[in-house]
Amino acid sequence: MSYLRAFYSLICSVAFMNISAQPGLHPDKGVAMIWYGDQANINDRDGIVTVGQIFYMWRWIEPAEGDYQFEDLERQLKELSRKGMKATIQINGNVHPDYIYKSVPCLKGIEIRGTRDHTTGWGAPMYWNEIYKKKYSAMIFALADYLRKSEYKDVVLAIRQSYNAVGTEHHNIPEEYRDKCDAWHREEGVELGGLWPWTNEIGEDYKRWAIDMFVEAFNAPEDFNIFIRASAVADGLLNERQMKLVENGDLWLFHTSTEPQPRAVGKDDQYKVFANYCKTGKTYGFMESWSKAQTYTEKWDWDKTAKPITKEQWNYWTLLCDLHCGATFPAMRPEDIDIADFREDYELTAKYAGYTMEPAKSPGAWIAFREGDWLVGDYTFLMKRTEKDNSEPLYNVDDSKYGLWARKLKGGKPMELSVQDDFLQSLSESVTVKLWYKDEFENK
Repeated sequence: MSYLRAFYSLICSVAFMNISAQPGLHPDKGVAMIWYGDQANINDRDGIVTVGQIFYMWRWIEPAEGDYQFEDLERQLKELSRKGMKATIQINGNVHPDYIYKSVPCLKGIEIRGTRDHTTGWGAPMYWNEIYKKKYSAMIFALADYLRKSEYKDVVLAIRQSYNAVGTEHHNIPEEYRDKCDAWHREEGVELGGLWPWTNEIGEDYKRWAIDMFVEAFNAPEDFNIFIRASAVADGLLNERQMKLVENGDLWLFHTSTEPQPRAVGKDDQYKVFANYCKTGKTYGFMESWSKAQTYTEKWDWDKTAKPITKEQWNYWTLLCDLHCGATFPAMRPEDIDIADFREDYELTAKYAGYTMEPAKSPGAWIAFREGDWLVGDYTFLMKRTEKDNSEPLYNVDDSKYGLWARKLKGGKPMELSVQDDFLQSLSESVTVKLWYKDEFENK
């Protein structure tokens, strides 16, 4: 009995041909490293890591109204320039400046997801208030103006768009506070303002405003590239012009929740956006892992088996998921990138990231056999199973990184695979084929 485990690859020397999709192979494609602290902690890890991260809480760069402190930003850009690396830049809204809470109503002392870190104990501000929007817009435009004048402007790979409504990503106001005026603290002279009571439509209108504001402030793509949240595309928040920018590769996509597979129905919408726009070579994608690799035992992971997912499986299949969805910049944490046993996984990721843009230049093609619970089907690049295949899915064949998913061959019948034409046309005579499998439970 044979079990096809995890990964089958066709590795080739490639004759470069004039077959490419727009916008083309990005020169900085590769693994992005995130949440590593100071820029002194980042390097290219022998060519694996190409992109770093610069982030601030809003409070850190504007401690007082109109007092924008970008000196540390310039220092970090200079350090990355010295190392020959690029960076994403993001300003998060988990921690707002104190003056915001004196300018607009807020939920004082109420802990809401994404706002719990504020040092004064304040809760979410009334982000849809026009005064709030004016203050947020002023800060973002100030950042854009500063970067345009920076000596290290070219270090900026892209700006990461943030809503900074409830925390950085979220916008939902808990039901018990949506029409309860007395729950919203107001400093003397501050009006309730804005539309009331809060509705999800108000929140989505704010998101549209924030997207428009970022595109205008950074003059995308002429001045700076912007990563737009894939959820904004999935939720239909982009206007017609912005969607054309995505289609043309002039607006890029990101999300912050990659795992070995989406964790529930509906959670796969963002992944499908990447498949539609990044895997097809229309635009670039940045996919940030949900967390560092860890052993999971929660129910969502494996309804079909009582066996928990291992750290090795989590890391490996998360990276394959990123590649499958067309990520140009799979973004992972140093705790994982620097694990010696994971090194092969990151070398593979760095090797294949970004080639959805120009498959004829790819160093190879691969398929990772799986069924999955959500985002169902194999993870693939330029290779897929044909309709004649009659193999059966398996879960947790063993604890190895390959063993999370596999397929069982039936009746001794072979599995048929097809490879994308433009990749095949680029091949020279030198071809190497690798297959990981188990036969009678012996590794091969």
